[in-house]
Amino acid sequence: MKKAFSTIKLAVVHTIYEEPPSQEAVQERDSCEKADGDKIVNSQLADANIVPKNSGAEWLRPFFRLRAICFWLLPCLLLPPQDVAKSDPPDKEVTLDQTASRIDFSLAATLHTVNGTFDLKEGFIRIDPESGKLTGRIVVDVQSGKTGDPERDRRMHQEILESGRFPEAVFLPDRIIDRLALAGESIIGVHGVLRLHGEDHDMTLPVKVSIENGRLSSTSHFSIPYVQWGMKDPSTMLLRVKKAVQVQMRIEGAIR
Repeated sequence: MKKAFSTIKLAVVHTIYEEPPSQEAVQERDSCEKADGDKIVNSQLADANIVPKNSGAEWLRPFFRLRAICFWLLPCLLLPPQDVAKSDPPDKEVTLDQTASRIDFSLAATLHTVNGTFDLKEGFIRIDPESGKLTGRIVVDVQSGKTGDPERDRRMHQEILESGRFPEAVFLPDRIIDRLALAGESIIGVHGVLRLHGEDHDMTLPVKVSIENGRLSSTSHFSIPYVQWGMKDPSTMLLRVKKAVQVQMRIEGAIR
């Protein structure tokens, strides 16, 4: 654009201050005007029908030339720029619904499988649809964990989860893998950090997402190697327990 305006400027200066016509050109003009009458207009001027020969106003010629150039240049200046960046879609924010959300877990053992639940404490997620960047937090109330057996729950909280010291588990999402559809269903990966039992762990959760009528619902299944992550193995000589717990997390909330 800068180069184009420089070229136009040079053209304007050249046009306004061009050298006067040669003697031969003047003689040729005079002979044409004599043959066609005094009403012939000087064709050498930029505005050919405005300043006649010998009118005494030929000093105005540069101004008429400038006016003609301005009429040509004005539409170019009024054209909208072609390289204006398109505005990005606004961020979306999901406020999680505690009552509609649920975290289930299962732990296989030699004699049976232990099933239990945790409550969602609070959470929100902010989504940049264009870049896939995520911010926010999903907070699970570890102290709410229960399996239906009071004695087993007591041992789980005191010896394994140590929920008195670590009352919350927090997932901090940071980006979407693949692309999230803002209407209908999507299957995506959500990368982030799971803060559990005092330590941070990188995770990518497979998530099935549905967005409809201003509501987001999602389901994710994943495994947590709790023994590898520093928690006590509850196995005994008679009861062998798997060293990874299976988690199903269902999250719902309003999206706006």
